[in-house]
Amino acid sequence: MAGQRGGVTRILKKLERNIENGNYYEAHQMYKTLSFRYISQERASDAIELLYNGASLLLSKDQQESGLDLSLLLVNTLTNEKIALENCIIEKLGNLHDKMSKENVERLNFMQLALIWTTGGKTDQRGDPRLHRLFAMTLWRKAIYDEAHHHFIHASDSGRDCAHMLIEFHLKKGYRSECDLFIANAVLQYLCLKNETSAMEVLKTYTTNHPSVEKGPPFVRPLLNFCWLLLLAVENQKFLAFSVLLKKYEPSIVRDASYKCYLDKIGQNYFNLPPPQRVPENSFIDSIMRMFTTEDDLSTLTHDDIE
Repeated sequence: MAGQRGGVTRILKKLERNIENGNYYEAHQMYKTLSFRYISQERASDAIELLYNGASLLLSKDQQESGLDLSLLLVNTLTNEKIALENCIIEKLGNLHDKMSKENVERLNFMQLALIWTTGGKTDQRGDPRLHRLFAMTLWRKAIYDEAHHHFIHASDSGRDCAHMLIEFHLKKGYRSECDLFIANAVLQYLCLKNETSAMEVLKTYTTNHPSVEKGPPFVRPLLNFCWLLLLAVENQKFLAFSVLLKKYEPSIVRDASYKCYLDKIGQNYFNLPPPQRVPENSFIDSIMRMFTTEDDLSTLTHDDIE
């Protein structure tokens, strides 16, 4: 054991010299060698700290390939050693992701594996909301808006930040006519995940702060009105109102092909509707839309009906 520890000490000293001299490739290899030694000595916590420090240093020196390799080795160590989920490790993973270049093709692999680790290896789960939030904030800062949107939807306490990100996204990348589409996606996706609080929060924050959105509710844009009334129907468990809304706002709903899928899931989540059949034409949402066909049915729907 003394011989092993002496070998580790020598490697550490050589590692420091390589870093001082800018020999980053050699340092990268030595970080890996030393981490394997720590694991063989059942010093997993030391291996994790070493890999984190090494990855962080190399990434900060713009050694993206080497830094990401150590980052992946860190996640692999967390998984293989069955390390418990703790805030300090979540923060380490978030910090490493923050230092990764958006052009680094292995960045997404790191994110996926890190999230899988937070689930205990269960690939059918979404991952820890805290890590999703850290990823989302970094992606927003780097203007990787599509990815930021995805991670905000799966993050904890994210409605306000998601809304401000979407405002920035729309103003920089979207057409003026699409301002309602940007927020509707987020509202529906939050509801698909049974997160009514964030769905309400994202809509309120977006419509209050977006310079191109009229103040409401009610709103001039039909899709914004639909989202507002849908949230009320969900909050008050009004299936009839939900059904009528689907028909009344069908012209707005069909603007995005994904909305029917989202609404099918929302119907299952909040109104105990059955899953749709595999043939799209026979989805339950289509059936509901066909149930309400007269103008009288639609024009009489009011805010009071939903509350």
